[in-house]
Amino acid sequence: MAPLASRYRGIVLIQKQLGNASLDRAKRAKPRLQRTRRGAIAKVRNHLIDHGLDAEDDWALWIDIDVWRFPHDVVSRLVKAGHRIAVPNCVTIAGGDSFDRNRFITMRPKKDYRYYRQIHGGLYQPAARSFTRLHLSDVRHLDSIGLDAVGGTMLLVDAALHRGGLRFPEIPYRDLIETEGFGALANDLGIRPIGLPKLEILHVPW
Repeated sequence: MAPLASRYRGIVLIQKQLGNASLDRAKRAKPRLQRTRRGAIAKVRNHLIDHGLDAEDDWALWIDIDVWRFPHDVVSRLVKAGHRIAVPNCVTIAGGDSFDRNRFITMRPKKDYRYYRQIHGGLYQPAARSFTRLHLSDVRHLDSIGLDAVGGTMLLVDAALHRGGLRFPEIPYRDLIETEGFGALANDLGIRPIGLPKLEILHVPW
């Protein structure tokens, strides 16, 4: 970390061990494992909020380790969006479909029998191409759009929100968990997350 010390106010390495939360990487996307997998991720995120933020921090920037390329001014562009929670469009190929499917706009909020058929492990998990959700690549013609849920590949949050108690649900909240549940909770508190469809970051393909 020494080479970075001159570029930042401070650098702290924080780890959180979860013991039996380890999952086979090849199977981690299975619907039946999402409550365990994402609940564990939420615990780690909340631990970082508790031990990584201080009173001098204006923003918390969450970045997935597999994000490998983004514009040099991505943070300033997210801040300039003028919202307390903002995300770019995460793709694996420039101009391609959104990779981060956890940031979406709900198209069918009604909880009918079709909705409950897609509940797995206490979480609403529709098919990847479900018509019930729009993702940022579906609205690429827009500069920005309000979101019902967010993903964590890159997520900018006003640090005051975290300090004030806005955390990542570790158990289902409105049938969502972790970053999706965080977005839903923020909306319920009157804080609308914003997505920037034209601002792309690149994620390593799975």
